[in-house]
Amino acid sequence: MKIYFFNLGNSSNSGGFSSYTKFISESDINSYIHKFSDFGTIDKNSTNIFFKTTGKDNINFLDFVFHKCNQVTFFIFFVCLLFWIRNTNSQIWIQSSFLSRSRLIRYFASRPANINALIIDVRDKEFFPYIDLFTNFKFIACGSEINKKLSKQNKRVFNLKTPMSSDDKKLIQSVQSKKYLVYAHGIQKDKSPESILKLLDIINTSEFILIICGRLREKRKVLVKQILNHKNVRYVGSLDKLVILALLKSCYGIVLTGQNEGVPRIFEEAKNFSVPVISEKSEVYLGDYDKKLTFDEFANNILTARKEKIEYQYQTKMQENLKKFIIEG
Repeated sequence: MKIYFFNLGNSSNSGGFSSYTKFISESDINSYIHKFSDFGTIDKNSTNIFFKTTGKDNINFLDFVFHKCNQVTFFIFFVCLLFWIRNTNSQIWIQSSFLSRSRLIRYFASRPANINALIIDVRDKEFFPYIDLFTNFKFIACGSEINKKLSKQNKRVFNLKTPMSSDDKKLIQSVQSKKYLVYAHGIQKDKSPESILKLLDIINTSEFILIICGRLREKRKVLVKQILNHKNVRYVGSLDKLVILALLKSCYGIVLTGQNEGVPRIFEEAKNFSVPVISEKSEVYLGDYDKKLTFDEFANNILTARKEKIEYQYQTKMQENLKKFIIEG
């Protein structure tokens, strides 16, 4: 038995998956799933056939052409798979948005005689007018309102509410325990970005994450990629001042790496919240500030930090129930 999962537009910029898709990939059912994903996706169960056109601020002509190519590729693969699985127990997992927006795909999708041929993943209300065409198939509802609507017309509905991947859980745990650091300089040459790698080596095996804010001005693309792809890094781009202050208020510490500057403004903001400042070496302008740590001192501190584990039993149970719903019908 195979489950063919159309993962178009669900891949992250770092070559992984969105939280939703990663939740599925981390469950036991993943061994049955083969994904059709965006180019650049790293996963042994994935065939990458789609151009990456989502998540971009500006769409140029080439992106538009790629988007149209994706639509054609999707249609061809989808229709071919419908014929391929018609005499098997395999299934196609498809997002409802593709059915909502294409009359041609709706036509072919509503034809299979096998009631287990499709798993329709309903994430928005756009699909509601077309529910009657697909009442024979299985539905996955994303949220209680959608679940309530689908359940009125079909008993084979699974409510996949707020799935969280392991990265999501780690992020929540880090924020709740204040085990995150803020680096608000972006990545640029005059801020000594090599020092970020030294800090990442220190927190590599810890629960700490480094939140990087600001623009990417460093020309050494390999260095930037090495930093952004690190498992303990979350790059959030340029943020509004209010958002940065909210991050500073609850963080474990603020990281400084620039070597040829005066007193950084972020240091003055850190003093408002009595937040520790973490720098590669002792800096003169930090002399009168009590809460300061060098990288080495910070490394010694996190070795003695108590680990806190947050349980997500309902997420594990949801993964188990999802497998039963898909496999056992």
